[in-house]
Amino acid sequence: MGKIRTLVLLLSLFTTTASAQCSFLEQLSPYQQGVAYQTYRSGAAYDLGVTAVAVAWQESKLGLYKIRHGKGKDISFGVFHTTSFWKTKGMSAFERGRWAQRMVEEDAFSIQTGVSDLLYWQRVRGSWRGMLHGYNAGSGSNQKYVDEVVLTVRELKNCEW
Repeated sequence: MGKIRTLVLLLSLFTTTASAQCSFLEQLSPYQQGVAYQTYRSGAAYDLGVTAVAVAWQESKLGLYKIRHGKGKDISFGVFHTTSFWKTKGMSAFERGRWAQRMVEEDAFSIQTGVSDLLYWQRVRGSWRGMLHGYNAGSGSNQKYVDEVVLTVRELKNCEW
């Protein structure tokens, strides 16, 4: 009986330690946690699970803020704040509106679109950091953005997915 009690105590300590290491996820709302896990699963198929979650955190706080109306062409929607200008080229006004609505209302669609864009920039830029620069700045760069995503990735690496 003593061995079982010791084993249970050790397992409970391990479980407590593992979850304590992921304070990032514990501080999120249940909705944001769901978006985080869904985003991780979508990105993990391409070895970008944690990266995808970090980008979604940087862009929308994991679905909390799904619309950004910046200057000029900088209007973005969804969990990954996908820029509408490039995605809706050639669409009618109705189709553009429907696309934006889906990006806001359908997390799965929004997340898959964001992960596809990460993969596009990974191919174009050829490196992980280059992918992040491209995702945020197109052909330009944004070191501050990349640094913030890197910090979030470091936090998320301790999480159990």
